[in-house]
Amino acid sequence: METNWTKKDLLAYLLIYCMRVDCKEQETEVDYIRTRVGDEVYSKAYAEFSKDNDYISIQKIQNSYKALSLDLSEKDNVINDIKEIFEIDGHLDIIEQGIQMTLNRILKGL
Repeated sequence: METNWTKKDLLAYLLIYCMRVDCKEQETEVDYIRTRVGDEVYSKAYAEFSKDNDYISIQKIQNSYKALSLDLSEKDNVINDIKEIFEIDGHLDIIEQGIQMTLNRILKGL
């Protein structure tokens, strides 16, 4: 799955993926993502995410992350954003914990 995403596009898509792990969208999560990437980027990423299945989403995230060649500081920022979106509601359930660990492994390995 090849994309022509910017770093903000990737961040928006990745955070939407994290937000939707528990099949819920909380206003605080949406607000957090919009604050990080802007309304236009959020809307575009949300529309694309809504068409993709889980496998395609992971492929797009991996391929874009790799193609963008983020430096160490940028990678740390992405991982911190993932942590923040999962913890924003004050509750980290078992599914969110598993996805967070998986994404951290995937992203640190690239």
